[in-house]
Amino acid sequence: MTLYPAYLTDYPNMNSDFPFHLAIHTLPHGFPTHRHDFMEFSFVLEGEGTEIINGVSHPMKPGTFTCVLPYEVHEIHTRPGSTLRLYNCIFGLNIGLGAFSGLGVVERFLDPMDGTTPFTQFQEHDRIYMKALLDRLFEEYKGKDSWRTALLGAGLIEALARFDRHRRTIETAVEKPPQSVRARQVWQVIYYVHKHYADDLKLGELAEKFHFSASHLSELFTRYVGHSFVHVLHEIRIRHAVGLLRSTQMSIADVAFEVGYGSYQTFSRVFKAYKKVTPAAYRNRKEQSDVELNR
Repeated sequence: MTLYPAYLTDYPNMNSDFPFHLAIHTLPHGFPTHRHDFMEFSFVLEGEGTEIINGVSHPMKPGTFTCVLPYEVHEIHTRPGSTLRLYNCIFGLNIGLGAFSGLGVVERFLDPMDGTTPFTQFQEHDRIYMKALLDRLFEEYKGKDSWRTALLGAGLIEALARFDRHRRTIETAVEKPPQSVRARQVWQVIYYVHKHYADDLKLGELAEKFHFSASHLSELFTRYVGHSFVHVLHEIRIRHAVGLLRSTQMSIADVAFEVGYGSYQTFSRVFKAYKKVTPAAYRNRKEQSDVELNR
């Protein structure tokens, strides 16, 4: 039986209108092998170590910026005697939509023909600039001032753009992971599903659109994601449904339709399978929690 690395499914703010989280992590012992369906970047502040992405390693030291795509298997090893301290940012694939969709930020990183490495090493002035940028972004994230979301989005785009510009300018000698083009093609399909989850998506039609056979695309989902196409689609829909149940007064039937389910019964059955409670019970639990917090 194939064993898959730990699959991380939750992070702070994942069900909000702006699925974004930024923190400073201290890793005296590294971080074990894992994967997830969101994007992630890190920027090393202190310490040294090694990161392995899809079986290919690169060094980590102050100024190392790494961007990990959805479902890439990765792990961090801290050098003995050292402690890694780094910025860690995680955000949903749908964060590139809305006001920032025209910039194509997420699409650029998921380009299947792109051969760039997942990391770069900022030196001197560039390292100082990136740290200052992330410091400002972190302070904005911790606050509640007006225009917070807009400034976070702008800061995220600048950080990713400067990373992408730098790695394309600086030639970094690194072994390319095998089948990277095929894997990135699968991520293009996954991104499409994230963007069009409310549509009547079918595996056969997706396969035709992205020039796969249905059986081959199904096999690639299992190989690179560790789950079937149907599981991934349900997971994305339920995640969005949770956000609507928490943040709106839409009826449960309307929520079901909004996230792509044609019937309340199907939505309720799938929701309970993933969340262990019915949509109504989930909303009631959230409302009761809010009341207790406001007492």
